[in-house]
Amino acid sequence: MADKYLGIPLPTPTKNAVPSTDIRDHLFAGAKLDEEATSGQDIYIDRLGRAHLTNTGRNNKFAAEMQAMVDRFNAFIERSGYQVIGDYEDGPLTITEYNQLVRYQDELWKITADTDITFTTAGNTAESWESSDKAHFVSVGDGALRQNLGSGDGAWLSGYRNSTVGDELDSLQFSKYIPDIYYGAFFENTTTAINVVASHDGITFSDPVRLTTGSGSLLRGRDPSIIFYGGKWLIATTANTPGSVDLIIYSSPDLVNWSANNIKLNGDSAICSSVNSWDGGTVPASLLWAGELIIDHKTGKLHLIISILIGVDTTKGNSDRMFGIYISELTDIDNLTFSVPSRISVVDNDGTTNKYSRIDATIAYNDINSRYLMAVKRENYGIIDIFQSNSIAGVFSYINSITALQTTGASGSYYRKSSIEAPTLYRMKDGVTWVVAFDPNDTFDGILYVSSSDGFTTMTTPKRLGMPPFRHGSVVPGFGLSPQAIKNLEDCRNGINGYTPLAQLPLNFVKLTESCSIIPRSDTVYWTDSDITVTLVAPTVIAGNMSYPRRFYFCLRTNSRLIKMRVTGAVAGGVWDIGWGVNNDRLIEFFYETLSSVYRSEAMGAVSYVQTRLKADTGTNSINENNVTWAPRHAKTYVIVDGDGPMTIHALPDMPVGTYFNIVIQSGLGTFQALLLKAGTNTNHLGMPTDWVYNGGGSNYDGKIIRIEKGSDRWFATR
Repeated sequence: MADKYLGIPLPTPTKNAVPSTDIRDHLFAGAKLDEEATSGQDIYIDRLGRAHLTNTGRNNKFAAEMQAMVDRFNAFIERSGYQVIGDYEDGPLTITEYNQLVRYQDELWKITADTDITFTTAGNTAESWESSDKAHFVSVGDGALRQNLGSGDGAWLSGYRNSTVGDELDSLQFSKYIPDIYYGAFFENTTTAINVVASHDGITFSDPVRLTTGSGSLLRGRDPSIIFYGGKWLIATTANTPGSVDLIIYSSPDLVNWSANNIKLNGDSAICSSVNSWDGGTVPASLLWAGELIIDHKTGKLHLIISILIGVDTTKGNSDRMFGIYISELTDIDNLTFSVPSRISVVDNDGTTNKYSRIDATIAYNDINSRYLMAVKRENYGIIDIFQSNSIAGVFSYINSITALQTTGASGSYYRKSSIEAPTLYRMKDGVTWVVAFDPNDTFDGILYVSSSDGFTTMTTPKRLGMPPFRHGSVVPGFGLSPQAIKNLEDCRNGINGYTPLAQLPLNFVKLTESCSIIPRSDTVYWTDSDITVTLVAPTVIAGNMSYPRRFYFCLRTNSRLIKMRVTGAVAGGVWDIGWGVNNDRLIEFFYETLSSVYRSEAMGAVSYVQTRLKADTGTNSINENNVTWAPRHAKTYVIVDGDGPMTIHALPDMPVGTYFNIVIQSGLGTFQALLLKAGTNTNHLGMPTDWVYNGGGSNYDGKIIRIEKGSDRWFATR
């Protein structure tokens, strides 16, 4: 640790008891915090001489312990005398000895004691395993553990050095059950760079990490769907080419080294075509969108769900695109081969089947009621429908729809009105609550979500997922991840070689097309070229919403001096007008102040020219008579009418030079003495040589602007 900072020696800390109030200890602690977070060393020493792990130390310890688990299990297998004869998928395999093992789905299996040998497996597929061969095998993990309890490792397994048999069993099962981790992939709107995120609660995600190729360039793609399956990381992306490619799936063993795989779904041919239709369609199948990779946790199989253009949707009276939802099964993990897709049918709430165009479907299995849930966008309507079925291939029946962002008020949590798409569906770790996260694709304002604990009969209002404003992606519960897969995610989160942290996000730009009520988002520019009113809503009105905007901006993008963007609501100073030719095409910064629960603006804003009665603003006809208690607002126009009676300004405060305000007399009575400005003295800061009187009447000052401006140490007026 450095002994000085910015040339200032670091003080020697005291040995005071914790907590210490000595400033020397505070300065020393600050330096130690920096050392803990950024040091490349494994440990640091506190002011009392005790050693602690740094962030680097904790990561190194975690990696070492994970490798130790793998090495220890491999040692068990090696000392057990077992012989691995091959992978089940390469079979049929013939077992001639009881110590021979077969590898299937990253597990080792031995023949059961009551099975006669020689034994030959019935097949090499998931179907043959489930229907026949599985009954003749038992996982070798527990057998190896029992065998080694009597070996030299037995002491370690049964409690030696603070370990227990339970601890070791937990370690062996660690790769199977990871209930508290979620991982996902989303893309950046401007760059299409794919980012990986992780979370322990499914709501607040880690800092995003951009995936890169082996050459260091960004891995790019739209609508990424990520999954870990068969020892590989797979990311499906929308990238079809008529006649040759239906989609691209990137594959990697470690989230670093990626291979692009061009996928054809019709055997050796692509469905995507500029000439040929698909499945009896009426138009060429030129578009295949948003392939979603999902594991059916009921069967363990990997499926691809994809939307294929098949015709014309006329349900809204227009000739819009009609997409159908199709499902395919992975048949070869090594070559990424899929079965020919079949259509998933849905029955809507009006009893019709496959009535609407639908895209972006995703499916998840609910083991509580043995039903499959599906979330899918109703294309051309901008809403997401929820369905259920007892089969992953359908038919699915309607449950409910997410329509909250069809409006811009409280029902939409004060988010900008928008179509929504790209649902991702997953269950929270409480086992009851389901989440549908989605992309508000009109605003590009980041991923929102709703949740339900009653099977989507009811849903919450939308909230934000804790991540930057990404586009279309997926979130996956991390069940069954291997130790290596977990290490890949941990390395990714820590920005270890091969990943690029998304260190700084560009400003997000959201166009406002109509008057609306919003809770703004940090680092976002809300702009328009129309005459609208924006009502700012304090985030404290939304229960549990603690995501206060740090800073955000408004911009009126027009040259017209007749158009304004009016900002009102929970904003200090009342109503603000942006535009009128005063500050067009400029960023006007706002921020949220939690002390008063209001939004405030920086100085470039222009307060709206809404008239104010001078008497109402000052509260008196004799202004600042004995002392200065009232100050005018810069650039404000005040009005005097007959009913106010004569107004007298005795003095004004010593405000900055250039400050001005206006007074307009609205009275046709020439005898009405509306305003008296007192002659200047050494104390009243007025510059009139004598008392100046302003009367109403057309030949006097009725309807005329009287400008009063601070020109030096005194105020001067037009006359």
